[in-house]
Amino acid sequence: ENVTVTNDVTFAGIRNLDLGGATDDVATFTGGLDATAATGTVTVAGTINTTNTQMDIGAVTLAAATTLDTGNAAAGILNVGAVTSGTNALTLDSGSTGGATIGLTSFADATGGLTIRDAGGLATIGAVGSGTAGNVTITNSQAGVTFSSTVDAVTLLLTDTTGTVTVQGNLAATTLTTANAGYNVQFDEDATITNDASFLNTGTVTLGSANDDVLLFGGGINTAGAGSNPSGTTLAGILRTSGDQVDLGGVTLGANSVIDSTNNGGSAGGAAINVASVDADNAGSNDRTLTLNSGTGGAISVSGAIGASQALAGLDVTNSNGATFSGAVTVNDGSGVLDLSDTEDNQDVTFGGDVAAVTLTTTANAYDLVFQENVTVTNDVTFAGIRNLD
Repeated sequence: ENVTVTNDVTFAGIRNLDLGGATDDVATFTGGLDATAATGTVTVAGTINTTNTQMDIGAVTLAAATTLDTGNAAAGILNVGAVTSGTNALTLDSGSTGGATIGLTSFADATGGLTIRDAGGLATIGAVGSGTAGNVTITNSQAGVTFSSTVDAVTLLLTDTTGTVTVQGNLAATTLTTANAGYNVQFDEDATITNDASFLNTGTVTLGSANDDVLLFGGGINTAGAGSNPSGTTLAGILRTSGDQVDLGGVTLGANSVIDSTNNGGSAGGAAINVASVDADNAGSNDRTLTLNSGTGGAISVSGAIGASQALAGLDVTNSNGATFSGAVTVNDGSGVLDLSDTEDNQDVTFGGDVAAVTLTTTANAYDLVFQENVTVTNDVTFAGIRNLD
């Protein structure tokens, strides 16, 4: 049942500790709570409160839906060990005052759901859903949320935060939902999102951190064209859809990257790839390349410039049902290869702005190649077996 203790409490060296037995039970430790020294099992249920003071709970078992709440002060730090949820929900709240961090070691069975209701400082969360996926919700955080390991979720709901929501391990979610708020979203490793993903946050989006990271958006992806969209997208890896449309705003390449709407050939028809502009990051000698593949049925459209601020070292059109590059294309950094591998018969690859490359290669396929402005290519060019050349 309910418990109220005024002073700080440390459960020192006891074997088992049970706090609450049902969702409506409330235990309040006004001066703070430390249950890390228990030698057996710590079991909690209901609401466990401290009043603007620190709460430290080691490995813990949930007997019912549980909320851990430390009030609203810088001292209200919340530390939780590995959670055995028993399919129950867990809500964490350290208030909105700066410095009140949250730490959670792991939450393997996420069936009941995990909610970060608020955090005054950075919330650092270990592996989530490694046993069973469930809903993961970030309602608010004042200094960002970092998932330091893998996340397996049914729905990953990012309502609001100040700073960045970062997933440092692999991410798998059926649905990703973002909101019109000024936070950043960063996926550092592989990600698989089953349904269409519309990024509505108005901060930045970072997809991948190395050229072998694979980010599959099974229903398509957009960072442009909605009521609110990110201020910029950094791509460092392989962005795929399963024959679903890709709509991206301005893209900065953080590594050699691929945008592929055929899911590596699994959906050969592909889908449209629409990009506002492309630049390389200013990485010195780390030349950046981009490969585009929209399959046999999808068109490629880049409405702005490519390489305007930082030239690319390579641009490859693997396949398309027509490709239009409306702005200037600058591919003269390093090896500087503009490679038009394939496009469907009788379709155009059109460059509407100036083109600069070290090397230009074409293939013996019956597509048309159209240059509408100035073209500068350093090396010898042989137009190999294309249909028409303008």
